[in-house]
Amino acid sequence: MSPIVDKNGNIALFGRFSWGNFVDWLVTLVMGQILVRLTLELGGVSPETHIALLPLFGLLLVLHGIWLAVDDMAPRRISQIPMLFLPLMGWGVLSVFWLSPAPWLGQVELVYALEAFIFFWVASNNVRTRNHILVVLLLALVPLVVAIANAIFQFIQDPSFVPKSALSLSPDFFGQSTGVFTDPASFSILLLLLYPGLLIVGMIKRYSVIQRILFYYLAAMVLVGLLLAQVGWAMLLFVPMTLWLVWQYGGCSRKRFIQLSALGALGMLLIVWFFLIRPELSSEEGLANVRPELWLESLRMFLYNPISGVGAGAFSQAFEQSAAVALPAKVDSPQNDFLLLLSQFGLVGTLFCLVPVGYTLYHGVKRWQVFPAIMDLGRGRRPKVQFERFILSVSLAGCVSFLIGAFCSFTFYVPALLLYGLLFLSVLVKYGFLRRCHISDHLIARWSYFVLTVVLAGLLLKLAPAPLRALALEQEGRATLNQVVSQRLHMSSDETQMDRVLRKYKAAVAWNASNADAWIGLSAATCQLYYRDTAQAEALGAEAAEYAQRAIDISPEYAAAWGQLGVARLLSGAFEAGEAALDRALELAPNKSQMHYLKAAYLSHFPERQDEAREALERLLELTPDDLAARRLSQRLLVL
Repeated sequence: MSPIVDKNGNIALFGRFSWGNFVDWLVTLVMGQILVRLTLELGGVSPETHIALLPLFGLLLVLHGIWLAVDDMAPRRISQIPMLFLPLMGWGVLSVFWLSPAPWLGQVELVYALEAFIFFWVASNNVRTRNHILVVLLLALVPLVVAIANAIFQFIQDPSFVPKSALSLSPDFFGQSTGVFTDPASFSILLLLLYPGLLIVGMIKRYSVIQRILFYYLAAMVLVGLLLAQVGWAMLLFVPMTLWLVWQYGGCSRKRFIQLSALGALGMLLIVWFFLIRPELSSEEGLANVRPELWLESLRMFLYNPISGVGAGAFSQAFEQSAAVALPAKVDSPQNDFLLLLSQFGLVGTLFCLVPVGYTLYHGVKRWQVFPAIMDLGRGRRPKVQFERFILSVSLAGCVSFLIGAFCSFTFYVPALLLYGLLFLSVLVKYGFLRRCHISDHLIARWSYFVLTVVLAGLLLKLAPAPLRALALEQEGRATLNQVVSQRLHMSSDETQMDRVLRKYKAAVAWNASNADAWIGLSAATCQLYYRDTAQAEALGAEAAEYAQRAIDISPEYAAAWGQLGVARLLSGAFEAGEAALDRALELAPNKSQMHYLKAAYLSHFPERQDEAREALERLLELTPDDLAARRLSQRLLVL
C-alpha cells in the first residue's frame, strides 16, 4: 500500500503540501461550483442567476491573485493566450458605449463576457495538476446526469416541467425534453459537448474496466437524451461524430469499421425520415423554416455594417426593424453564433474572437500529434494512453463540438455552454503552450498583482449588478403588465397590480437609467392609469410622453420608443405630434405589426380616413394573419 505522504512531501490526490496548492484546490472547487450552479439554473439565461453568482466570480479572481502571491513556484509565469482576447474585450466595450443603439442590452452582454473572460483567465493559469483538471471535468458531468434525469421525467411525467423555476415550458416544445434548460437545442448542445469525452474515456486503454463501462453507460444515456430532445441537426451530428471517434480511438479493424459505418448510415436514414419526411412528428421543422430567413438577414446586417456591425446587444432591435423580414415573435439570435458575431461586432470583432480561438486549436492539434497513440510501458505491462494525449483528445473533441453547436444554435446566449467551451479551450492552453509572461519574484510585484485582482473583483461587484438588476426588473414589469392587460385588471378598481408594475419599472430605471426598454414600459404603464381617472388623460399622456422621450434620447432610431411616444402624445391630445411619432415608428420598422395596428386604430376614429385605416390593417394582416385584435378592428371598419 502506497503511503499517504511520499518522500517528496506530496499528499495522495491532494498533491504538494503547500499554500499555493491549497489555494489552487480552492480555485478548482469554486470553478466547479460556478459551472454546476450556472448550468443547473437554466443555463444562466436569467439575469437573477448572474446577480447571485457574481460574488463567486469575484472570489475566483481574488483566489487567483492569492495563489500567485503565495505559491512558491519559480519563476512565476502566467499564460499569454488569454491576453489575446483582450482586443475583443476592448472592442466590446467600444461597441457598447459608443456604437450600439441598444447599450442597455450591450451592457448585459458585456457582463456575461467579463464573467467568461475571468473564468478562462483563471482556468488557463490555475488548475495546474492532473487531479485538479479531472475534478473540474468530473464536476462538469454533474449537470449532465441531472439534465438527463429531468429529460426522462419530462418525457414520462410532465412535459411542461422546468427545474428550479416558476416558469412553465413553452407549448412549442411539448414533446421535446429540455433537461435543465428552457429549450431542447441548448440541452442537445450540452449533450454533444460532453459526449466525445465520455466515449473517449470508454475506448482508450487507460482506466479500469469498471470505469470504462461507467463512461460507456453515460455515453449511451447521451443518446437517450438526444432522442428525447428531438433536435434534428443534433441527432444527425451524433452519427458521424460517433463513427469518427470509433475510427480514431476504438482500435477496430477496417472490416468492423465498415460494418459500423453501414449501421450509422442506416441510423442517419431513420433520423432523416423521422425529421424531414414526417415533419409533423417534430416542431424542429418550424425552426428549420425560420433559420434561412434569420441567416440571410444576419448577413444583410453584416454587409450593411461590415466593419463595426450593428452594435453589441442590438441584433434583436435591428432584426425587428428589418425592411426585408417579418416574424411574429421577437428574435434574439440568428441561430448561428458566427453570424451573430458578424452582425453585431462586424469583421473586426469576429477576427478578434476567432483568430485566438483558431490559433489555440491549431497548437492544441500540433501538441496532440506529439504524443503516441499508445505508450508501451515494457516489462509485460499493458500499454496505455498517456494522460497528455488523453486530456488533449477530450478537450479537442469538446472544442470541435462547441464550434459545431455555435454554428447550429445560440451557445453565446446560454452562458453555461460558453463556460464549457472555454473550459475545454483552457486545457488546450495548458498543454499546447508554455507560459511566457513572467511575474517578478519580488514581494511587492506579487502582492501588487493580488491587489490588482482585488480591485478588479471590487469593480465587477460594484458595476455589474446594475444593468442585470435593471434588465430583470424590466422583464418582470413587462410580464406583469402583459398579464394585467390581458386579464383587464387595469380597468378594475384594484390598483395594487398596476402599482406593482410601476414600482418595478421605476426601480429598473433607477438601477440603469440607460435602459430604454424600462422607460418604454414605464410610459406604457403610465398610459394604462387612464382607466383609473379619465379626467387625467392629458396629464398622464404628458408624463408618459416624457418617459418615452427619455427612451428616444437613449436610442434615437428605436421604433418601439417612437411608437410609445405616439401613443402617449395621442393620449395627451397632441394628435398631430402623435401621428408624426407613429409615422416615424413605421418608417423605422415597416414590418412591425404592432406599429401598423396602432396607426390603424388611430385612423379608425376619423370617418374621412377609414380607407387609410383599412390599408394599414391589410398590411398588418399580411404580416400576422392570426391577429385577433386586427381582425376585430377590420370587421368594425367594414360595418362603418
